[in-house]
Amino acid sequence: MSWLLCAKRAVLSTFRCALAYPWQAALIVAVAACVWLYAGKQRAYDTIAKRDAEIVMLEQASKIATAAQIELNNQVTDKQTEIARLTDENETSRRDIADRSRAYAGRMSAQGYCRKANPTPEGGSPEGSNISSADAVVVTRSDFDILTGNTARLVDVKAWADRLIAEGLAVPVE
Repeated sequence: MSWLLCAKRAVLSTFRCALAYPWQAALIVAVAACVWLYAGKQRAYDTIAKRDAEIVMLEQASKIATAAQIELNNQVTDKQTEIARLTDENETSRRDIADRSRAYAGRMSAQGYCRKANPTPEGGSPEGSNISSADAVVVTRSDFDILTGNTARLVDVKAWADRLIAEGLAVPVE
C-alpha cells in the first residue's frame, strides 16, 4: 500500500510542477518523445539490417544450391551418356558376335564343310569319300542359337570385368 501512496504523490508532484512551469514541462515531454521515437527508429534500422543480411545470405545459399544442382544434373547427364554408350557398345558387340557366328555357321555347315557322298567311289573304298574332316562339328540350329547367346553374355561379362579393372574396383587374375 505504501508504494501506491508514493506513486500517487509522485504524479501529483509532477502535475504541480507542470502547472508551475508549462514551457519546461512541454520541452521535457518533447525530448522524451524524441528519444522514444529515435529508439523506435533504431530498432527499425536494426530490423532492416538483419533482413538485408538474411537476404544476402539466402541469395548466396541460392547460388550455391543452383551450382550444386547444375553439377548434379551434369553428373546425371554424363552417367546417362556413359550408360547409353555402353549399351550401344554391348548391342554392337552382340550384333558382331551374331554376324560372325552366322558366318561361321554358314562356313561350317554340313553341306558346305563335309564332302558329299559319292555313289561310285573312285578309290575303291566307299567309306573314304563319305568321311568328313576330323574337326567338323554339326549342331542343330537351336543349339547354335544357345551357344551364340552364351558367347554374347560371356563377352558382356568380360567387358564388365575390364571396366571394373579399369576403374580400380577389381584386380586382374593372373
